[in-house]
Amino acid sequence: STSLKVSGEYEIKGKEIIYYTIKAFEDSLVDEIIIVTGENDIEYCTEEIVNKYNFKNPLKLIAHTNPQIL
Repeated sequence: STSLKVSGEYEIKGKEIIYYTIKAFEDSLVDEIIIVTGENDIEYCTEEIVNKYNFKNPLKLIAHTNPQIL
């Protein structure tokens, strides 16, 4: 399975690709964003995405336990 923790591989201009995805939703009429990720990536997403970028819209992180789907 692929992990978000590969440094630099999934970045554009020093920010994770998911930052730009969340930012696009935040700039639209969406009022809540849900991110589904693997159990092992919840801590990383909390620290390196949610806390790091201080998005305005509420972000919900959900751990998916079936590795075949991710």
